[in-house]
Amino acid sequence: MSKNPLILTINTKDSYFEWDVKAFLASMEYVSRSNQQAAERGKIYLLARRDREAARIRDSGRFFDAPDAANVEGRIARNTAIHSPMLVLFRQKGDKDKGWRDCPFWWPVLYMPQRMGTVVFASDVYDYDTDNQVLP
Repeated sequence: MSKNPLILTINTKDSYFEWDVKAFLASMEYVSRSNQQAAERGKIYLLARRDREAARIRDSGRFFDAPDAANVEGRIARNTAIHSPMLVLFRQKGDKDKGWRDCPFWWPVLYMPQRMGTVVFASDVYDYDTDNQVLP
C-alpha cells in the first residue's frame, strides 16, 4: 500500500470493538483507484465535522454507533461521492459525562461512490496450491 497521510490510533481494551485499520485503508485505496473517471482516480473526498457531543450510550441502552446523520452528512455524501469515495471524519469531544474516556477522538466513516460496481472485499485471503491445500 502507498504512503498514507492518515495516522490512526486506536486504544481499546474491548476486543469486541476492534477496528481493522489495514482493511479500512485498503478498501479506501481500492475504491479510489478503481474510479472510472481518470481525473479522479486515486482521490477521495474529505469532509470533517468537529465538536460532536453525542452520548456513548443511547437512551435505549445501546451503544452510539452512527456519528453521521443521513439527512446531513449522508445527503452531502450522496450528492458528492458519485465516482469517488468520501471519507467523513467526526471529531467527538469524548466528554466523560457523556460516557466517553474524557478524551477527544476522530471517528471515520467511509461512504462508497454511487457509481461503483459490486465488490466483494475480504481482509484475509488464503493461498492454495494445485491440490487445494492452504499454503502457510
